[in-house]
Amino acid sequence: MAENTHLSTAVQFNSEQLKSIFLWFKDQLVILLKTGAMQEAYFNPDLTFQFLKDPNTISWIHKFMECADIGIENFELIEEENTPLKKAALKTQHKMIDSDKKIFFDLLLDESDGTQRLFSQAGGWLKALREGLVLFVDELDLHLYPNIVRYLIELFHNPKINQKNAQLVFTTHDTSLLDSDLFRRDQVWFVQKDEAQSSRLNSLLDFKPRKGEAIGKGYLQGRYGALPFIGKFRFS
Repeated sequence: MAENTHLSTAVQFNSEQLKSIFLWFKDQLVILLKTGAMQEAYFNPDLTFQFLKDPNTISWIHKFMECADIGIENFELIEEENTPLKKAALKTQHKMIDSDKKIFFDLLLDESDGTQRLFSQAGGWLKALREGLVLFVDELDLHLYPNIVRYLIELFHNPKINQKNAQLVFTTHDTSLLDSDLFRRDQVWFVQKDEAQSSRLNSLLDFKPRKGEAIGKGYLQGRYGALPFIGKFRFS
């Protein structure tokens, strides 16, 4: 945050040298965080709501969520006058198996944490892909099924969808994503704590893995570092 404050102050004082850097952070980044006092999924659906309110983009949200196979057929955005957008209520529509009736759930009260997280971040994913931005996601796999995580990653790998070369940077503890069919070796980085408890980034390339090597298995065996050393617990 200190760096951001420094850049903001410099731009306010008309620093042409730092202006382009400030504008890159301001205009080219979409950041989706995990935060909160209880470290729950950060629910900030403002971008998603903006897409839902626009008749030209509402279908993008529907398609994005439909592809994840979470059983939601439609959304109903309920806003009161003079109510901030972020406090608007959202109903999700589901189809009953044994009848033609539709039932509605409250997104925040009735849907799973994974569905809430996917919806709240949908606007960020779509904005990055449509505008060719850089998307940062903290703990991408949090509350999400592994196949949904792969679906999200593969959106960026699909040139028909990612036509403007948007980039994805994310953190994860899911070792199943250490897959040479999913990522190039230069795309994988490990965060290692040193003796001073500082974090250091190491590229997978530094370890010179063989072509076709089982990266996930090698990581769990400690071949690339960045693993905690688990001790033995005793009551006495």
